[in-house]
Amino acid sequence: MEREGSERRRGRRTAAVRCALVLGFCALLVSLVALTLILTRRPDPSENQLLRGEGQECWPKRQTCARLVHNGSRIIENRTLKWDTRNNIDGVIFGQEFHYDEDSGMLKIIRAGMYCIYAQMAIKLIVTNSKEQGNATLTIHHKTIHNSDPILSLSVHLYPRLDAALSPSMAVLFPLKENDLLRVTLTASSSSGSNFFHWQLEDFPIFSVSRISGNCKSQVTENKDFCYDARKICS
Repeated sequence: MEREGSERRRGRRTAAVRCALVLGFCALLVSLVALTLILTRRPDPSENQLLRGEGQECWPKRQTCARLVHNGSRIIENRTLKWDTRNNIDGVIFGQEFHYDEDSGMLKIIRAGMYCIYAQMAIKLIVTNSKEQGNATLTIHHKTIHNSDPILSLSVHLYPRLDAALSPSMAVLFPLKENDLLRVTLTASSSSGSNFFHWQLEDFPIFSVSRISGNCKSQVTENKDFCYDARKICS
């Protein structure tokens, strides 16, 4: 009897050990599956501020997007702005559906469609206690064989006691045809003349153009996330 009882207890212990091993294996398998999902999940730009700051409007179809950063003089005067298109530069995304001419500062559209065009600029004071004031305006022009018209404009008012200024972030949905051109100009109207001596552009004036699939009507907005959201709204 004692032997039979001992064998039954030994059998119960063995079954308990096996059950614990099975449960441990299942827990390990669930953990591995969860880890795999985390590592392979596409990032949501709304959860990732770094991605949002580096071209959320281009995610995930980068070949249909050009996101350019300012390249050239920081002087605030009347001129055409020049842009960097090298993909190895921080913040730059330059897809295959665009061509940029460095001499003219023109961005050529290779494929017709509805595009979301976005811009923003920042300005800082470089001379303390300056009395210089006025307006700096960034304008995006749409150029065809026959016409050249402004399609988006944003301004910053500069005045004493201000150390820096950030423009509103503006976006427009606009239909573009093959070989259409986009050009960005900067204009200045200051108390000291046609340019500013005590203010300059920050490093990051942003200009982006992204093709949107689907049908949407042309519109202008100050929503900084609009070009990213339009990819979902218009599809």
